[in-house]
Amino acid sequence: VGAVLASGDARVFIRPHPTTSAEVYRAIAAAAPQGRVIVSADASILDSLVAADVVLTQHSSVAVEGAMVGRPVITVNLSGMPDLAPYAEAGVARTAVSEREVTALVDRVRAGETLVDRATLERG
Repeated sequence: VGAVLASGDARVFIRPHPTTSAEVYRAIAAAAPQGRVIVSADASILDSLVAADVVLTQHSSVAVEGAMVGRPVITVNLSGMPDLAPYAEAGVARTAVSEREVTALVDRVRAGETLVDRATLERG
């Protein structure tokens, strides 16, 4: 979350996985600058993706869903291990392996750059 907030005046919307408690994320939001992090466990995933400028995930199928609605997708893997879901290899996303890379990729999206070849997504 901090890596995204480091990108200018970016805001973060967190839609926790249905099996995950939102309380951890609400604590993160409470510690962030006022109004820059919003957490909703009840929001429609489709509505959330359509409203997003960029989608960040670790290894959720939300990466594919985000790409399907035309959003740039960043998968975040800070583990040092291979990606559990190789969305970047499939051409659906870009992977960030450090907080600095997360910020840089978000900056690039905010500057209007597409992170993946749209033709790859259209070929499916």
